[in-house]
Amino acid sequence: MIKLLILLFSLQAYAHDHFPENLDKFLIGGSVTVLKDFGDKIDGLTSLERSSQIDNRSRGEFRLGGRYRLHQNLKVGLFYLNQWGHREDDDWLKVAPGVNGWLWRDVDSVHIDIIEAEVYPRFLLDFLPGERWVFEFRNTLQTKLHTGMRLWHIRPGLTYFWFKDGSPYMNISLRYGQYNRLTLKNGITEYRREVYLNFLRHITRKLKFNINFSQGKTYWGPSKDFKIDSPSETYRYVEEISQITLGLIFKI
Repeated sequence: MIKLLILLFSLQAYAHDHFPENLDKFLIGGSVTVLKDFGDKIDGLTSLERSSQIDNRSRGEFRLGGRYRLHQNLKVGLFYLNQWGHREDDDWLKVAPGVNGWLWRDVDSVHIDIIEAEVYPRFLLDFLPGERWVFEFRNTLQTKLHTGMRLWHIRPGLTYFWFKDGSPYMNISLRYGQYNRLTLKNGITEYRREVYLNFLRHITRKLKFNINFSQGKTYWGPSKDFKIDSPSETYRYVEEISQITLGLIFKI
């Protein structure tokens, strides 16, 4: 009887241990962005963002690239990104064969190289009160170079441009973003969704201060180790992050 109870307890513990626990965190981050115009049609951008620790991880992103104006209402862009501290599906690992222990891979020092192509239409909605509302609909395609994974990011948004004494004073933006995986096997599946509220204060012509509030969820499926160990089971891991990011934007 005692052996049976020990066996049942062990099975119950294993049933919980081999599934990752969902994560719900609040973070504070900082960013620095440098902008450079190359004539009337090309905008260069370099940025660095870093977040506070999340589940014993440090998370950040470096971005380098630019946008080209094809039309008054349309820009296209190309960027290189380097991210670290970001988990992926297969980072949920079994400690060792025959051992009932599971853990997340340490990704603090794991850098992910990404190429991002962007199409960025914008339209002035002068029929709205104030006549300074701009609607945008960003479409980006990200390719993670180490895995070939592709993400289609759509981000519609609405911005109000507040002028004071004839000069730009503040931009107030509300945006929604959704990342979808693009795979031959499963087609289009949801990967992440986010909502942003952004306040951008014009300090001088060359310096801006930015406060961004975001709330997002990222979804993962079973890792390779989990599929091998428990082929008849599955899970959906959810990482929910609320974040305030303070940023400085320099135009040179």
